[in-house]
Amino acid sequence: MQRARAHQSTQPFLARLPTLCLQKLPNEEIEGASDEAIPEEFLNIWNFTRLHASRFKGCHEFRKDISWVHRLRELKLVSGVAATELFRVCQLAVELESLSLIITRDSTFPPGFPPDGEDLNCALLARATTLRILEFRICGNLPYRNQLGQSKLLDCLPALKELNELTVDVLLVYGLEGEAPTLSKFPPQLASLNLVEAWWPSRGPYIKPVFAQSEVIFVERLLSEFVLDAYEEFPQLALRQLCLTTRFGNSCLNSYKLDSIKLLFNSSKVSFSYEVNTIPLQCIYYMPLHSRQP
Repeated sequence: MQRARAHQSTQPFLARLPTLCLQKLPNEEIEGASDEAIPEEFLNIWNFTRLHASRFKGCHEFRKDISWVHRLRELKLVSGVAATELFRVCQLAVELESLSLIITRDSTFPPGFPPDGEDLNCALLARATTLRILEFRICGNLPYRNQLGQSKLLDCLPALKELNELTVDVLLVYGLEGEAPTLSKFPPQLASLNLVEAWWPSRGPYIKPVFAQSEVIFVERLLSEFVLDAYEEFPQLALRQLCLTTRFGNSCLNSYKLDSIKLLFNSSKVSFSYEVNTIPLQCIYYMPLHSRQP
């Protein structure tokens, strides 16, 4: 009874909160609930428009009734989420403007692809007219690319006409082999782009990674092409800021090359910068080289 009264007394205060942040810690258990599902008791808090949910391991699930998502403007999920779960959310989140997906190393899914029409590309296309900010990082979890569908690429980006801020792993746009760099793979209204180096070391988090020469050449060419493309191929491009997030201070380009590339941008309309990845090492998914999927 005292518990019920305490809950009732906090309802007016909770109803005024615009942001709901939930964090599940290791070994934390929720009595009577699925270990993966976000408890409905929290989601029934009135009026929040921003939901940030993170887990140390596992993946996020939503219960059957997700009518509350219609008011969401911002969603941030750290750990993992199946494409089919996010597809359900995006279909109903008619006001969603900002989406952040950070897939950590313990977020594993069965092999294979989502059902046709319910992959992550389809989920994002459902919000093509409302989404303005997108962050999508898989933290080296290469098997998670299956959630994007058969292409294993984020190929819906050009159709996100309202998107103006994007943070994304390079391999989600150009693949592991590195397709020919071109700005046509990005939304036309994009003003700010943060490209994240995403070929992760395979010998453990505390050993200096060895980068293949092909990786070095591709990243250098990609950044250089942005200067050329911005003028010649896409003169009306809205892009104004380009940032490269390097791998924990061990970029496949050394500081001399990065500074040289930065000088190239001085003559363009795009401002270039680079920064160190700040995602904790325990979130990174390490795979042996022989296990990496093409």
